[in-house]
Amino acid sequence: MIRRLFSLLILFVIGWIVYVQFWGSPDEKALRQNLFENVKETSKTVGNIIRSSKDKVKDGSFDDALNKIGDSIGSLAEEAKGMGEKYSTQIQDLNKRKTQLDNLLEKLKLKKEDETDEEAVERAERDLSQKIDKVNKSLEKLVNDMEGAPANQE
Repeated sequence: MIRRLFSLLILFVIGWIVYVQFWGSPDEKALRQNLFENVKETSKTVGNIIRSSKDKVKDGSFDDALNKIGDSIGSLAEEAKGMGEKYSTQIQDLNKRKTQLDNLLEKLKLKKEDETDEEAVERAERDLSQKIDKVNKSLEKLVNDMEGAPANQE
């Protein structure tokens, strides 16, 4: 039931974004702008999570960061549908990179369980943290590019 409710909510948000892009009033377009600002804020939060936490895998902050990145990418994907192929391609690339990060996180969790070499685990954590940070910066750049673009570029 919750899954169905979540799906309906996503469908509603997609419909609202499309409506605002084509027929929205200035107030609704301001709300669209607010969506971009929320994605930016999420991106900053992800960066802070990555920088502040010492034991990232145990307390789940890598999971949180990747979930927030995934949510932001999903929001931007819906917003980019009416904005041309350029943004869709960039979002697909970010999605691929996020999937790779998910896989790296799973490998890191397994390594942490099996590995007795603390230094190797720390190196793997730093590597994952740097890669998440790069994806986060790419996401911020994309949001900035999309903010400057007109709502309809097709």
